[in-house]
Amino acid sequence: MKTTRPLAGGAMAMALLSIAGCGDDPQPLSKPEFLNRADAICAQTRDDVEPMWAAFWGDFEEQVDGEEGWFPRFDALLDDVTPIYEQQLEDLRDLEPPADDRELVGGLLDDFEAGLGEMNDIADRAADGDEAARETLGSEDGDPLVDVNRAARDYGLAVCGAED
Repeated sequence: MKTTRPLAGGAMAMALLSIAGCGDDPQPLSKPEFLNRADAICAQTRDDVEPMWAAFWGDFEEQVDGEEGWFPRFDALLDDVTPIYEQQLEDLRDLEPPADDRELVGGLLDDFEAGLGEMNDIADRAADGDEAARETLGSEDGDPLVDVNRAARDYGLAVCGAED
């Protein structure tokens, strides 16, 4: 079975999605300012979750040999990292994107929220033994955030949406 690394670095794009909200700053940021501040937020999140992802992937082969496989541990890991990503999203929502980009960023936020929810749902079902969910997680297409991450990079973000 081929496995992918869902959410690992790409989850940073999830945070981008939340950028569309209005923040406390009444003046929109310029695009370079916005990109710098958003990437700084995503970098902090990456630093916070990277050790958890590294520990998970570091003993992945041992997990696969277990009776239940890696699915329950992946689900538990998502339970641990999701609040960190949610805080990242909240911090990104506090940024005021450039006025011309609000709709684009809003769409990214919607897609990220949906993708994060979908990933958690798939992981929950896989941990409960759902074979279709397990196949999804083990496939090349198992990460519902791939398109969001790509869109974040296309927008100009370097850390949010970065590929590993």
